[in-house]
Amino acid sequence: MNKDKKIKSKKKSKGLTTGKKVLIIIATILIFSLSALGSYLLSMVGKLNNVGLNDSDLGIEKSKNTSSKIKNIVLFGIDQTEGDIGRSDAIIIATVDSLHKKLKLTSISRDSYVNIEGHGYDKLNHAYAYGQEELAIKTINQTFGLDITDYAKVNFNNLKDIIDTLGGIDITVEDSELGDLNGVISTSGRQHVNGTQALAYSRIRKNSGGDDSRTERQRMLLTEIFNKVSTVGILKLPSMVNDILPHVQTSLSTSEVLSLGTKVLTSGMTDIEQLRFPLAEHSKGDSIDGIYYTTFDEEITKEQIQKYIYEDVMPETSSN
Repeated sequence: MNKDKKIKSKKKSKGLTTGKKVLIIIATILIFSLSALGSYLLSMVGKLNNVGLNDSDLGIEKSKNTSSKIKNIVLFGIDQTEGDIGRSDAIIIATVDSLHKKLKLTSISRDSYVNIEGHGYDKLNHAYAYGQEELAIKTINQTFGLDITDYAKVNFNNLKDIIDTLGGIDITVEDSELGDLNGVISTSGRQHVNGTQALAYSRIRKNSGGDDSRTERQRMLLTEIFNKVSTVGILKLPSMVNDILPHVQTSLSTSEVLSLGTKVLTSGMTDIEQLRFPLAEHSKGDSIDGIYYTTFDEEITKEQIQKYIYEDVMPETSSN
């Protein structure tokens, strides 16, 4: 980091972003739909937008020797408008771990201050804007010592359609939240909402509860989405998948997606485990030349992520 740059610490924001929620929805749908229906979904999975990668230079260490039973895929939530490349405002590493019989979603802060090859230090999500999926994956691999060769991505703008495809979800709205919903939701209490309403609810930031309240709100929203997906009837699932998968672009082939689904089914994986990096103990929010970044201890974070993903070791925290 350039010592001449003026650095001012800021409070680090907490909670999952809308983009992360989009990716968790996609990951959940892919995992549970494939597990439930197996090869029956072959024609459905064929609706995925498959775009391959040039994996000859993705920043993987030559000495990297990991288990074939652990497959990592990076999930990108893209903030993109027509004619714009966009930025990966949500970055999650999805791990299908048949060795430890777990499904893991490892979120990486989009504002992480990292070295992007050819561009110097910048926000991690800018790597996508500079070089799309290939440079973004290369930056993640080089920074954290990983072996990612595949990705899946979805545009944030599809969140509304995805929730509407699910038939909406149930949420509880507090009286204090109504003022920030701009009339999209007009009454408090437990209620069924559509995609537009759910999106507005997830974006509330000014409520008196602050960051902790927003985090709890987002977690509750995710729980409702997860429950809706995992309990959908087998007769309705094909239609739901048929509507959602066209919104997903991936480097995985149809056969690879089905293979991952088979692994999930045969390994007895049922729950999704979630963790976010960098941990609060080893990171902080900084203002560098007036721009917000998440600066962190790279060596400690790299070791923690590797142990969590490959060895299933939870990182030590002050709350442990």
